[in-house]
Amino acid sequence: MSTFHSNEYPLSNSQQNIRSLEQAYPGTSINNICETVRIRGNFDIPLLQECLNRIVASDPGLRTQIRLKEDGTPVQYETAYQECQFPVLDFSSTNQNGLAYWESMKTREAMPLADCPLYAFWILRWGEHEGGVLVKTHHLISDGWSEVDLINRIATTYLSLLNGEEPDLSNRVSYQRHVEAEQAYLASKACERDSRYWKKILQEPCAPVTLKDGSG
Repeated sequence: MSTFHSNEYPLSNSQQNIRSLEQAYPGTSINNICETVRIRGNFDIPLLQECLNRIVASDPGLRTQIRLKEDGTPVQYETAYQECQFPVLDFSSTNQNGLAYWESMKTREAMPLADCPLYAFWILRWGEHEGGVLVKTHHLISDGWSEVDLINRIATTYLSLLNGEEPDLSNRVSYQRHVEAEQAYLASKACERDSRYWKKILQEPCAPVTLKDGSG
């Protein structure tokens, strides 16, 4: 029996395109977005655990999961925050090649999509005062811009906690607001007008354009 979540809402058009790509290349890392935050100097694992938990608590996007309805339609919902102990791996006894190989293998692993987190954090240590965090998100909840934003939030939050300051982590806006705005537009007369315009434009073949050689 499937589980019903009261805050379910549909996927956006861009998320549906991402899911179609996932279905075309199942079991691959095509939609993985990964980055490693590297920390030198004051590397405090308990403080890093607190930092990551605060990030998750303040971000409904990270807590968004996907499920399939009985008719096969995908929907998304936001889960309640639960404190997590993220895995800690010690690479101090291996070299940088060993660490790079592990990072490459982990980033290439496909992420499960049904009723499970679409992000993962691994805390890594490779020296007495040096380590980092491997951040892995699925394109269904992230893109290049939001990944950079997430990395910056991890860095600033960790530095604030390290300095004994309260980090500025106001709650993020739910992606549901974007989906609702998109659904309203698709049902509007403006969408009908725009659709007629582009259908008219595309009825005639576009004239070929020669790109200028930018080497000069």
